[in-house]
Amino acid sequence: MLYTARQMKPPTIWESLKQRFFTADAGEIRIFSEIDYYRLQGLLTKQHLTAIAGFAVQLRQLRRLLDQGVLYPCKAVPSDLMTMNTTALLRSRRGTGFEVQLVYPREADRKARKVSVLSVLGLALIGKAEGDLVSDNMVIEKILFQPESRGNYYL
Repeated sequence: MLYTARQMKPPTIWESLKQRFFTADAGEIRIFSEIDYYRLQGLLTKQHLTAIAGFAVQLRQLRRLLDQGVLYPCKAVPSDLMTMNTTALLRSRRGTGFEVQLVYPREADRKARKVSVLSVLGLALIGKAEGDLVSDNMVIEKILFQPESRGNYYL
């Protein structure tokens, strides 16, 4: 079920601890800006499904993330959140850092480090915040550019 920021009430201390330690997929709840949510929903429409048919598993995972996500108005999105067209510095446990930009599938470019939202890394990044683990050996160290924080809501 999709929740908007207004529908959510702050959890009690017990609920917070229960979500953090006893719920298997508590880390799967992501935050989406309204514009990203509706554009990503557009990727799941029939006309796009035929163009990106090779990504059936990723599309199901995206659908699950969107269904369980929290929807924020564009102006209320935290500035440390991975939204579409955000550039972030990722750091591995070895200490290697690299920049990536999260983009829609048609804009993906490996050489320019533009990662598709339908890639494994893209699905791991969308809706996560600075300091969150992306995988067992990678963390989002810093958000370098986020369109919503600069007032570019339709980028």
